[in-house]
Formats: sequence, structure tokens, C-alpha cells
Amino acid sequence: METGAFTQLTRRYMREEFNPKTPDLSDVRYFSYGATVEPKLWSVFRQSHRIVEEHEGPNDGLVSVASSKWGGEQGYKGTLVDVSHLDLINWTNKLRWMVWQLVGNKRNFNAIAFYLDIADKSAKAAMSARVQLDRPHDHFTNLDFVTGRVILQLPRDETIASVVVKLEGESKTKLEGPRSVYGPDRQDNRTKVELEVHKLLYKVLTIFPSPEIKSSPANSGYTLKAGQHSYPFKFKHADFKFLPIEPPRPVHQSALMAGESYGRLHFEYTDIIKSPKRSGLFGNIRATSPPTPAGVPPRITIDARLPYPAIITCNEPLPLRILVRKESDFVKSIHLQSLQIELIAYTKIRAHEFDRTESGSWVILSSSNINAPIGTDTDAVGTEWILNRSLWERIALPNTVAPGFETCNISRRYELEARVGLTYGRPGTPQAQPTVHPLRMPVQVYSGIAPPPALLSIMADSQSAPLPFTPSSAAAGDAPPSYEDAMAIELAPVDGPRRQYAQANAAGPSGFGDDRKMSASSAYDYSKVL
Repeated sequence: METGAFTQLTRRYMREEFNPKTPDLSDVRYFSYGATVEPKLWSVFRQSHRIVEEHEGPNDGLVSVASSKWGGEQGYKGTLVDVSHLDLINWTNKLRWMVWQLVGNKRNFNAIAFYLDIADKSAKAAMSARVQLDRPHDHFTNLDFVTGRVILQLPRDETIASVVVKLEGESKTKLEGPRSVYGPDRQDNRTKVELEVHKLLYKVLTIFPSPEIKSSPANSGYTLKAGQHSYPFKFKHADFKFLPIEPPRPVHQSALMAGESYGRLHFEYTDIIKSPKRSGLFGNIRATSPPTPAGVPPRITIDARLPYPAIITCNEPLPLRILVRKESDFVKSIHLQSLQIELIAYTKIRAHEFDRTESGSWVILSSSNINAPIGTDTDAVGTEWILNRSLWERIALPNTVAPGFETCNISRRYELEARVGLTYGRPGTPQAQPTVHPLRMPVQVYSGIAPPPALLSIMADSQSAPLPFTPSSAAAGDAPPSYEDAMAIELAPVDGPRRQYAQANAAGPSGFGDDRKMSASSAYDYSKVL
């Protein structure tokens, strides 16, 4: 075993080697504590304490109080009494303290609490900086200004070169791959983990020194007086992906809507012809042959429709229509038995060669035992029965539904599913035929933050004004600005209504990863179904 380190623990080495080579820095403040102990007969420090005491006086078993003092009179904070060197490094004999406490002694030193207190006092005494944001809105979007101030607290005069504020946004994904198998007799239980990071936002702003101060002769630093200093800053969002201003919506040609997106299902029921009765010894009895179906089966078409393109908005009710169309004659009535409307989210995550899609859902409406008739059996073929929208039109989309987005390694898309439960025949009778019809369609979720008129005007002007033809411009491939480019122009922030948005908690009310669901509401009015 090498013993060279022991030579560095001598007074001569510290005085002649270490101290001259490690001088104090003028811009660093030094603090220190000492400790003393009177070791018991069984203490491991009994001999070392005696030797150190003969040469340097009171000590903790290894280090004297005299050699503990550093930082001058202002830097030495005091001497801890009845604290050994092992106590200082938190190697306390827990069994000893347990026995001592049983006989009435009280523990007089807690190393962890002691050092935490030192750290807390040092932090309060040192220079501190904090960022205070102005929050005119709960969430930021495109064209917003992120404003605030950096507040410096200086306990004494300090030399500062600059104060710089950075606004950063990251898209970070981390995925674990499958276990690697090298052969039938050897398996590597380690899994490969991939991490992918993209910078979505990066802005830097120097808020001190100001241009006026910086224009003075070159200086490596500026001396600020002790006290509080405040420096305002202002950033602007041009391209924000996670709660963005909506792109322009299409204008419908009429109140009846130019078109609709829909999910559709065709379905046939079976009409049963009762077997004829025949006479017998004990009265009329039915034939033993099975019942036969009627000639033309009852047919219906079920639609779930949204205005085209299929857009739904955060914190707003669904503009949904559900229709049942009579495609053939039938003799029994149809009843609406149940209805469930569910929004399903798919989040695709990629980390280099690994990718995974997680799903979750929000239950907008869930109701059963409605037992409401839809139309009559005497209605003509081709009749469309429209379910009354009062079932869902007062239920807003939950505020935990984020707008759809797509970025470098994460994307979110949505589908809307309406599960319509119908019964052909009177519910509860043996001849009733209950069925459930799932209708699903892709939808876009918008933030509800409408683009300002100035932005729409820029887009309209750029698309209508012809570009002058010159060889240079043709070669450069000039084109009207994109929606994102137009937002980067100096436009005022959105001055209009904003939807409330609440971030999903860690468990995820939408149940990502474990197919759990949340409910938007549980209070419905079934007085009118049609």
C-alpha cells in the first residue's frame, strides 16, 4: 500500500509546500469553523488528541482549533464544543447515541443540519439573481411578448461584465429499445436507450450594459453598488407550436355549410316472420321449424358529421351532427338506447431509430338507457332522423385537450368517435335487436386563439399582389411569405378572447399509456332526443 499521502499531513508540508502553492484569491471570501472534544477512555481519538493537544492545543481529535481558523477574524465563525472529527464528517456512531439517549443524554450535534444552515446563510449573503415575469395571460402564443425583469441583489459592490437573458425551448424525447439477443445461449439483459433533443426556441438578449454604457471606452467590467438592481427584458414569440394562433379557417359558402366530414356505417336488421299456428290435442301449438326472415331486411345508415374540414376547438362544444337514415321499409320502430362521444389522442414520439405511439382519450359524453324513439315506422324511405344536439351541445371540450401539433420528434393527432346504441323493436322485449355502431373520423383540434386582422391582411395581400418579374427574382425563387413568416413580421399581440387551458397532471387525465379515460361532464338533458 502506498503511504505518500501521509507525508502531506505534516505541519512542515502544509507550511512549506501546500500553502505557498495555494494562495487565497482576492475576490473569494473564506469562512471556517473549529471544533473541540474531550475523548472518552474508549475513544479512537484518545491518543491522537493527546499528541495534537501537546503541539497546537484544543482539537477535535485530528485537527486543532488553531489550524482550523481561516479567512481572518471576519471569516472564522466559531468553535463547536464537544464535537469530534467523526461527528464533523457525519460518521457518528449511531449505536453510541442510541445508548446515550436511553440513559437520558441528548444529542448535541447534527452534521447534516449544520451544513444545510451554512449553505442557507451563504446563499443569503452572496449575490443573487432572479427572473420576474409579467403574466398578462395564463399561457403564451404566437406574437406574444414575454416581458419581465432580472433582479440582482448584491450584498456588496461587485464587478459585472454583462447580464444576459436566454429564452429557450426544447423538445426532448427518451425511449428504451427492446433487449438485445446475441444467440440462443447468450442474452444481453441491457437495453439500449436513445435520447433526442431539438431546440425549438433560442433567443439571447443582453440587458446590461445598455447601448449608451457600452458605447463608452472599452471596459472588461462595470462596478455595481451594493443593493438591488433591476433590468427589464422583452422577447417576442414568432413561431410557437404548442398553443399556437389558429391558421385561417375556411369560410363556408352558406349557412347550410359547403361540405361536411363524416363517419358512416350501413347496417341491416332482421325481420322475423312468426311460424303459423296449428291445432293439436291440447290446443293451438307453433310449428317446430325455426322462424324465417322477411323478404327485404330493414336497412339504415348512421352518420356522424362535422363541418368540413373537421375542426374542433379547445373549451368549445362539438359542432357535431348525428343522423340516422331510413334505407328500406320496416315495420318496427327504432330507439336510441345509448350514446358515447369520445376524443382519442395519438402522440407519436421518436428518439433516433426508436419510436412509439401513445394513446389516450377524453369521454365527452356517456349515456345509457335513453330509450327514446327515433322517427316512426311509417316514415318514407330516405327520411333522415337527426339526433337532437342538446345531448352534447352544452358540453365544452375539456381544457386539458391541447391543440394538435407536429415538431421534430413529437407529434399529436386526434380522432373523434361516436358510439351510437340503437334498438330495432321495443326495448326490453324478446324481439328487440340492440346494436352499437362506432363512427370514427380524424379531426383537428385548434386553440381557439383567432389570428388578428392585421395578420390575415398580410396573408391576403401577399397572395393577391403579383410579383414583378425580373431574372434575379425568378432565379431566387421569390414566393409569398408563409403563415409562420408573416407572424414573424412586427405585428401586435393578439387582442381577443383566449381559451383557458390546463396542463394534464403526471398521471394524465387522458390516460396516455394505460388507456384510461376522463369525462368531460356527467349532466345531460334527455327530454328531447330529436
